[in-house]
Formats: sequence, C-alpha cells, structure tokens
Amino acid sequence: MEKVPFFLLAAASSAIALFTQQGSLASLVAVPFARRVANALVSYLAYVEKTVWPLDLAVFYPLPASIPLWKGAAAAVFLAVLTGLAIWRLRRHPFLAVGWFWFLGMLVPVIGLVQVGRQAMADRYTYLPSIGLSLLVTWGALALVGERRRLRQVLAGVAVVAVGLLAVAARAQVHTWKDSLTLFRHALAVTEGNYVAHLNVAIALSRLEGDAQAELEAVQHFKEVLRLQPHLPEGHSALATALQKWGKPAEALPHAQRAVSLRPKRGRLRLTLATILGDLGRREEAIAELRKAVELTPALADAWYGLGALLQQEGRTDEALVAYSKALEANPGLDALYAPAATLVARKGDLVTAARLYEEAIRRKPTASAHFNLAITLERLGKPAEASRHYRQALLLDPTLEAARRRLGELR
Repeated sequence: MEKVPFFLLAAASSAIALFTQQGSLASLVAVPFARRVANALVSYLAYVEKTVWPLDLAVFYPLPASIPLWKGAAAAVFLAVLTGLAIWRLRRHPFLAVGWFWFLGMLVPVIGLVQVGRQAMADRYTYLPSIGLSLLVTWGALALVGERRRLRQVLAGVAVVAVGLLAVAARAQVHTWKDSLTLFRHALAVTEGNYVAHLNVAIALSRLEGDAQAELEAVQHFKEVLRLQPHLPEGHSALATALQKWGKPAEALPHAQRAVSLRPKRGRLRLTLATILGDLGRREEAIAELRKAVELTPALADAWYGLGALLQQEGRTDEALVAYSKALEANPGLDALYAPAATLVARKGDLVTAARLYEEAIRRKPTASAHFNLAITLERLGKPAEASRHYRQALLLDPTLEAARRRLGELR
C-alpha cells in the first residue's frame, strides 16, 4: 500500500506528458500499431546494447519506415529469454528480477507504444532505467564470484578497466556536442535516413556567411530532407528561409507556400511566407499572411513587428503603431522594434515618448540613424545641447552622414 502514492504520481505524470505533447502524438494511421510494437522490441534491445557499450550514440534516431520481421522476432526472443531467466531465478537471485523489471518497466511509458514525436528511441530515456541494468550486473557479478577473494580482485580490476573505457567513450561523445554542425553530422554518420539530422546540418550550413561551398552542401541536405520526408513543413520552410537569405525569394516562395499548405494553422510558417512575399514586393499579400500569423499565434512578436513595418511602409501609421505595441507586449526584448516605433510616435507628435523610445533603441543597439533621429527629436523639444551630443555620436558611427554634420554645424 505504501507504494500506491508513487504509482499515482507516475500515472499523473504520464497523463500530463501526454496532454502537453498531444500535438506530437502520432496517429495509428501514420504509425501502425504493429510497427510501434516492432520498434519497441528492437529499441529495448538497442537500449541494452548502448547501456553496456555506448557506441554510435545520436541526438536523434529516426523512426524507420519498416522493420524486418526477423529483427522484431529476434528482439522478442531475446527479451523473453531474459525475462524468463529473471522469473526462474526469482527466489534464489531476486536481484535479477528487480534489475530487469526496473529496466523494462521504467521504459514502458517512452518505448513508443504511444508514439510521441518522430524518434524511434532516445538516449535520454535510459537515464533512470539503466540503473536497473546496473543493479543486475553489479549484484550478479558479486553473486558469481562469491567470497573468493582472488576473483573479487579480478572483478575489481575489470570494473576499473570498464570505467576507464567508458570514460574514453564519454569524452569522445562530448566532442560531438561542439556545435550544431558537428552534432548533426555525427548523427548522420551513425544513423540511416535521418531527415532531422539532414535538416539541422542544412540549416547550420545556410547560416554560414559568404561560403559558397557551404551553400551548395546545404542545398544537397535540404534536397535529401525533402526526398525522405516530402510532406515535412519544417523542411520546406527552412529551405525557403535559406533561399531567401541567398537572395532567391522567387525560388523560396513555392517552398514557403507548400509549408503553409501542409500546416495552415502554424503561425511561424505564415511569417516565413509573409517575409518572402514582402521581399517580392507583394505587400498586401504579406500583410494578409501576417494578420493570419498573429491571429493563430498572438505571442509571435516577429510577426507583429513585420506587420508593423509593412503597414508603416504603406503609410498606415495608426495600424502600424498598434502592431508595434503588440510586438512590444509579446517580446519587450525585440531590439529592432524601438527605432521604427519611435519614428511613428514622432510623426504622431508625441516627441517625449519618441525620444524615450529612441534612447531605448540606442541602449539596446547603438546605430547612427537612431542617434540622428533622437538628435532631431531633441532639437524639436528645445534641447540643442543634448541634440549636438547625439549628432556627434551619429558621426562617430557613420562619418559619411552629411545630414548630421550639417545639423551639428547649424547648432554651433
């Protein structure tokens, strides 16, 4: 009876996890139950293997499209034999059952019978279950050597060597976490059909500035992602973002549109599409997409900011101010927002608020234009000394800013 509260806590924890991850739950149509069972059996075997010798670890293991019957059957036989052995030796060696069922039982919620996410397995799931295998091996080894002192010394030596080898393996694994590119390239090297790794390698490469070879390699990885998962919205959207960055918005547009068609209720995908439409000069379409984005995801500050910028370009000052205000509510740390918001407020005649917003923009990211606009605002507020100081700061940041030089000369 004393263990009942723990079972209740475990049940509550599982229910909360399922509720919070319900958007990631795979349907029986997407992942048939037979494949889930086969994957669970094979994963148990893989978890044992990687606990004993952690080789070829990956940040993401993709769920295979199919699992050979022999592989699932072999894993089932292995698990059945070990389970039978643990039950058979229950009275004489209870630690076998304790360790083995600890391992089996703690993995049940995450083994994939209820599929959460797109992974076949995950190393992090073994942190607690592996304690069961450790108990099994430790007590089993002690039971095997008994009170024989010589064998105990040999066992201690073997344990020291094992710990040393595991330390070497751990050190090597830590290096794979150097950066995203290293991490996901390693995942590609030790897994097959890993579209998540291809996607992250492509994204990391696309962020390298001025590297033509990296751009070509990124395109190849994006193509592989879409070959493996042609209906993956994140793949299409990431490729669209990369193409846009490389100055190819016309090529990016179909991928952004495809991403939205696959997940029409995801605000961030509509933000990507709107940004590309804006680059192509299709402002009204971009504004419409941004309105949908903020309707779907009201806390998406970048979408509010983009909407405000486009409305400002269209001369719709009041609407732009509302959008900027919403962006500030969603993310007060959005540095790029303060200067354009200040410009709009100044146009509305609220110079005090405009000056405050320009000062905040400068505090977050000093630019020549922000100093220049603040100086003009301070001039209008009748503060020539402060205005002169900001004109000088603007010239320090951009010596070619002749307008600042001219205004400074007029104030002297």
